[in-house]
Amino acid sequence: MFMKFYEMIFIMLLLMGTIIAVSTSCWFTSWLGLELNLLMMIPLIINKFNSSSTESVIKYFLVQAMSSILFIIFSLMNFMMMKTNFSMNMENMIMIALIMKAGIPPLHFWFPQIMEYMEWAQCFIMLTWQKIAPFMLLSFMFNKLMIFIMMTSVIIGTLGGFNQSSLKKILTYSSIIHSGWMMAIIMNNMKIWMNYFLIYSIISFSIIWTINQTFFKNIKSIMNMKSNLFFKIIFSMNIFSLAGLPPFLGFLGKFMVVVHLLEVNFNLFILTMLISSSLIGLFFYMKMMYSMLMISMNHMNFIFLTKKNNNSTMMITMTIFLNLIMPSFILLT
Repeated sequence: MFMKFYEMIFIMLLLMGTIIAVSTSCWFTSWLGLELNLLMMIPLIINKFNSSSTESVIKYFLVQAMSSILFIIFSLMNFMMMKTNFSMNMENMIMIALIMKAGIPPLHFWFPQIMEYMEWAQCFIMLTWQKIAPFMLLSFMFNKLMIFIMMTSVIIGTLGGFNQSSLKKILTYSSIIHSGWMMAIIMNNMKIWMNYFLIYSIISFSIIWTINQTFFKNIKSIMNMKSNLFFKIIFSMNIFSLAGLPPFLGFLGKFMVVVHLLEVNFNLFILTMLISSSLIGLFFYMKMMYSMLMISMNHMNFIFLTKKNNNSTMMITMTIFLNLIMPSFILLT
């Protein structure tokens, strides 16, 4: 289904807002870009005029407006108090505004709630594109608060993922874990951060596109689909890639991060926390996929999305290429 003309306009302006925010050295211009991004995202969220959509828009607007106010106020104060003892405190407040805007712990309270009521296309934008500007602006700051935020992200993301049945909330908490990894590498190497973010975006797109073909909302609906073993295998491959399980694409991203952090003598305790969070997160991913696949084996049927055979073939090809062939190609080059 093609996008409507006004949706294309909103998306183009959304992209422009992010580009403006990250391509300037002036905090005020960055704020203008963030505001343009916010104003264009709101119409995209309102795709159905119902109470849930309206509530999501109100929550999103209030949180983003509050973070924008904090950002511009403390940016101006930081400019006026430059080279004083208060400058570092102002920088910390700017950082707090940015993590609130990106939905990073401990100011992530709004993120899972809003994601639950969005369409999958909007979810993909929230999980990927909407994080670019805050992360790029955070890359100009480095202090002890950033270390605390990074550690909080991996802990809350890991604990929050347990006992979740909603696919959107699972992807949300997974995004929070990946935010911790991205904060660790963006402080040390922007190029590797871009590679990691690109890998994460590709995997997220693959998962969301796969789910969108079936209209599933939770794990129970997938487990009850007894005749669709192929879909479950493909979905499992994408989830394992998101979790960073070798030999899938997601493992390659985390491998690059770990190798570089070891090269720059990064704090081993924090690096251990990052790896441990991935291992613990892998446990609830494995538990979810194991239950789903074991039920399938008892009702094995290789009929796969018969109403959409072309999409099914594309789904299989894309999943195998992204998760198996692409990592091998990158490693060889």
